[in-house]
Amino acid sequence: MENKIIMFDSDEAAQKKTVTGWVSSDGFFYGEDERSARFMGCTHIRCACGMIAEKQYTACESCRNKLKLGKYRAMPFKKWNGADFLYSESADEYFYDSEEIFDYCEEEGIPCESLRLVICEPVYPKEINLSEIYSNLLPDDSEDELPEYLVDAENELNQIIREEKEPLSWMPGRYRTEVKI
Repeated sequence: MENKIIMFDSDEAAQKKTVTGWVSSDGFFYGEDERSARFMGCTHIRCACGMIAEKQYTACESCRNKLKLGKYRAMPFKKWNGADFLYSESADEYFYDSEEIFDYCEEEGIPCESLRLVICEPVYPKEINLSEIYSNLLPDDSEDELPEYLVDAENELNQIIREEKEPLSWMPGRYRTEVKI
């Protein structure tokens, strides 16, 4: 079968057609998909409560705040030991002691109860596995065996990690709490 030759200026190369469909406000064509065109072209949507919400959210700010507050109140309560870090869900801030919380509330002019405090859990370093880290760099016939100096260094570092109990950082935990100021 012979390939047909179609020249650039030939009527066979292209034809003008009239096409109809939905175009979003940012100029993209969606054919018959009206819903996608409207969603991509809008900046806001209607929340289930009837209020206006930014399109990146599924609910307005008021409904999102109610949902967050409900989730916070559903968390189990635990008395704070005075030593662990605390995280404020509402302020997105970490606090180490009650004085720091007091100062923050005073500066912001807010009551302590509005902070929605969560007791943090320590994050410790994890042991390392150099064979896993360097597996792509080892020759195929090496059977993931590292040189002895790296194995020794890995063992020494992992021993230090097992013995050291100082956290690297803190992250919000499972328990809500309150601090009386």
